[in-house]
Parts: sequence; structure tokens; C-alpha cells
Amino acid sequence: MITIHLIPASYGDTLLLSVYPVDQTQRETFLLIDCGLRYKASILPIIKDLKKAGKRLDRFIVTHYDNDHIHSATKLIKENGALAEPKIISIEQVWLNTYRHLQDEPKAVKELSKEEELLLEEFMADHQEFGGPDEDGHEINAEQASFLGKELLAKGYPWNSDFGGKAVCIENGREVLVNGTVKLTLLSPTAAALHELKAEFEAMLKKLKIPLSGSEKIDDAFALYVQQGGHIADLPSGYEISGTGKINEALIRKLSDGSGYDADGAAANGSSIAFILEANGKKLLLLADAHAEMIMTQLNKVYGDDANYPIYFDAVKVAHHGSYRNNHPDLFKLIDSPKWLFSTNGLHQSHAHPDLQTIALIVNRKLTHGITERELIFNHTLEHMEGLDDPELKATFHYTVKMQTFIELDV
Repeated sequence: MITIHLIPASYGDTLLLSVYPVDQTQRETFLLIDCGLRYKASILPIIKDLKKAGKRLDRFIVTHYDNDHIHSATKLIKENGALAEPKIISIEQVWLNTYRHLQDEPKAVKELSKEEELLLEEFMADHQEFGGPDEDGHEINAEQASFLGKELLAKGYPWNSDFGGKAVCIENGREVLVNGTVKLTLLSPTAAALHELKAEFEAMLKKLKIPLSGSEKIDDAFALYVQQGGHIADLPSGYEISGTGKINEALIRKLSDGSGYDADGAAANGSSIAFILEANGKKLLLLADAHAEMIMTQLNKVYGDDANYPIYFDAVKVAHHGSYRNNHPDLFKLIDSPKWLFSTNGLHQSHAHPDLQTIALIVNRKLTHGITERELIFNHTLEHMEGLDDPELKATFHYTVKMQTFIELDV
């Protein structure tokens, strides 16, 4: 059996995947993917319950530097303490890409002059202003993300060990086998995407006359730079934001024609760790905030031209909380599933995910692989999607709507 905790994380992401092997002599596998908002209310209790049951986290995968995915990660590591004496739960390995992982050769740690130090501090201060309170009443900014790498080093956690301590990317390891039973196949990022990001960052440092270094502060500055790159408009200028007005059959059919698509260009999202999980004869597609174009390219590489498209997945974690900009119309020619998972409360200060365009693309197409209806599974009640629960719409497009935070996939 595989279980998915689609943990309520405000407009962010936190998933706990549990894989219970058919062979009782083999170990169970637990993956924590991201650690977003609502740490005390939602995330910590589930992790503590796992610890009480005598379990550990085999992998803690931080998909990318965006606050709604990484906001509580530093808090978890800091409170957990040293690797050898964990106060909350044992963690076998962490996946996280930082500037230090993108170097062909490690850079020497250079001592900055007072002027250079001031320039770096000013840059970091400028990139920490995102605004808005979290569930604990604290301002949401990128500071938490910047400290994560420092905490991992200080506490001695194995970091990207599956990739030889290098960046988590396809070129450094397409497939990873966890506990000999759980296969993870990377779809994003590529080395090229990460190195493009690295070049942008280094060009910015050069412009500011800050020398490159292997110091922790440069690593922190990179984290802030990547995160800032994720904060751009979610829909092209002048495009009608979905979910406004009455949701009806005509609107769903219109929005599923694929018009108005404009690809996500955010660097932070392009660096997302996205992968396929296979275990117990089940297959999950976990897309983080990845760019749809990258996912489509890699799915074709993994499955080849002769595959029976659309590829069947037992569950799909929809990219970027259902943003239309991360869900290209052609993506849905490549994938299908009876279960479509959305993690968001729809209350981000600059957008209301999911977009109805994405929902329309999922449901307004023929059923494949013996699927009789598609389940749209949300971990929060979404005010702007209320009209989706109309009985006639559900019957017409063969879907159901569920508010569910725990999903079981039986063997």
C-alpha cells in the first residue's frame, strides 16, 4: 500500500508519502516532500506521529527555493537538532540544491572586504521582502530558506548523497532506488537549467562587484536570488483570471481549448525537483512547481515514442498548485490518472490557484485506461472553485470533487 498525506499547508506544499512493501521482510519507506506553511498546526503533528510509530524519514526532499515549499524546512531541521540525536525524527538524507552544488570545482572561501560585505548584505536585505503573515503571525520572507543549507551543514545531515554530493539533477542520477523497493525517476531539473540559473546569479554578483566565493553567505544570497525569481505574475498581462464568474459547461469547454497559454518563466520553479515514484506496482507523478515543457520532454525520453500515451499514473500531484502556466495543454496528451491532487487554499496574495483552465484540461477529454471518473482532490476548501461541485457538471465531464488530506493506494 502507498499512502499520501496531502498536508494542508495554506497556499503551499507539504507531502508525506508512505510506502508499505508487499513483502513484510522489507522496510517501509517514508518521504517528506517540501515543508511549507502551517508547520505547528499541520506538519509537525504528523511527523511526530510517525516518530511515535518508530519510523524515520528516508528522504526529506526540498523541491526548490520558494517560500510556500520551504518556509518551515529550516525550522524542522533546527528543532530536530543533530543527525545523531534527532529530537523530532531521524532523517536519513536531504535533497536540496544550493549554489555549492552547482560548482564544477569547489570555490575557495574568500574573505570579503568591508565594502563587499556591505554590498552583499544590502542585496540580501532587498531579496527578503515578500510580505504577508504566516499562520504563526510572522512575516513571510526568504530568510528561512537562506538558513537551511547552513543548518544542514551544522547538524551533519547527509545531503544529496544519492547524487554523490552534487546537484540533484537528471545528469547526476536519473534513477534512485530507496530501500531497494521504491524507484524515483527524475524529470526535473536538468544540469542545463541549473547552470543557466547559476550564470544569471554570477552575472548579478559581477554587476554588484561582489567576488564569487564558497562562503555560506554567497550560498544564502543564491537561495534568495532563486526564490525572488519565482515571484512573477501567474497569468500573462490582460488575460482573464480563471475562476471568476459562474463555472458552467460552456466555460469548461471553452477553457480547455488551450488558448492563452503562456509558459512559466520563473527560475525558481524551473529548478524544481519533479519525479515519478514507482513501488508496489503503483506509479505516482509528483510535479512540484516544474515547467511543463521540461516535464513533457523528459516523459518522452523516459517512455519513448512507442509508449501507450497517455501514460497511466495512479495519482498525479498537479504542478504549481494547478497554475495554468505550468500545465501546458499538450501535457494532458501524455498523462492520465484517476486521481489529481491539488495542494493550496487558493489564497496567495497575488493569485488564486488552481486555475480553471487547468481543471478544464484535466476533465474535458475522453476517459482512458479504464478510468470511469477522475477525482479532483483538494486539501483545502476553495471558494473560487465552489461551482465545480455541481452534479450536472460532474456527470457531464465524469469527475468528482473531494476535500481529502489522506489518500490510500491499495495494491
